[in-house]
Amino acid sequence: MTWAYRDESDRLGFPAAPIAVGLACVVLVAAVVYVTRRHHDTTPAGVVNVPAGTGTFAPGDRPPTAQVIAGLAYGPDPVQRIDLYRPPGARGRLPVMVYLHSGGWLSGGRDQVPDFLLQEVTRANIEVASVGYRLSGAHGVNPFPAAPSDVDRALRWLTANSAFLALDPTRVVLSGTSAGGHLAALTAAAPGAFTDPVLPAALLKATPHVVGVIDAVGPSDLLSMGREPGIAAGMVTSFLACSSTNVASCDAAKLRAASVTTHLTASAPPAFLVYGRKDTLVPPSTQGTPLARDWARARGDDTRAPAERGVWYEIADDGHNVSQATINMDALQRWLAAVLSGHLR
Repeated sequence: MTWAYRDESDRLGFPAAPIAVGLACVVLVAAVVYVTRRHHDTTPAGVVNVPAGTGTFAPGDRPPTAQVIAGLAYGPDPVQRIDLYRPPGARGRLPVMVYLHSGGWLSGGRDQVPDFLLQEVTRANIEVASVGYRLSGAHGVNPFPAAPSDVDRALRWLTANSAFLALDPTRVVLSGTSAGGHLAALTAAAPGAFTDPVLPAALLKATPHVVGVIDAVGPSDLLSMGREPGIAAGMVTSFLACSSTNVASCDAAKLRAASVTTHLTASAPPAFLVYGRKDTLVPPSTQGTPLARDWARARGDDTRAPAERGVWYEIADDGHNVSQATINMDALQRWLAAVLSGHLR
């Protein structure tokens, strides 16, 4: 006997029309996701787009040797220490780049300075001051604002001791990676907001002068960061001492206070922001691009001539651990030179 199929759907045992509709829905959703991500990756108005993957160092290019002065105490806690990296044989007061380490606010140390910043010690003739700060932990250990208070104290200490340390207190650049990038951006956006009220009088009188920020993959919106899958929620909720690892349990006022864009005003300094396109911990779509947009908008960069715009933004072809192999170092060095010379304010 010969079986005759009326159409392909009968032969398969289920109708083709619903399959076609389902496939169409899948394609439509994928298209929407793609367009949405492309939209988020679009350079916001007033922001200088930094091309990814150009002007980089090779991964193995080691920075030149620097003179290191380690373990300078800026506070009473054992972790409140600073390591200084200075060009050998340098004379006079130099600009200082303050570095804040990564580690999700929970780990890491001041000895972990990335090569892409140490390259600048001799090239740009600057000092790098790597700051140790109190880390958050379980059971409410050193919760927010302990870390940004330490950053504020370290800046004031460096300013108060600038003559002894041969630093130029009028040319301070804040920098950081991951959690340190968040602390650098937060401190620059909210100067004095996290000052410890029991600081010694000499530190209270010292007013830091931050002229720029380098933020590599730093969280900026802690509410959306805490909603990311994986370890992000645990980091955010530990940092803020929330009642559970669900970010919904966090105090709304603390979430706002710890988020960078809450504090941005017209006086925000220039910023070089770099995020990883493949980063699933701190995605550029929710952390980098909105931060670049809001930073430029607060400064009024969308009304400035392109050469006067201070917010430069790169979405590097990398994950969370961007490095000198994926950061556009030519652009970073041009931005840094313009900031230290006063061209970008």
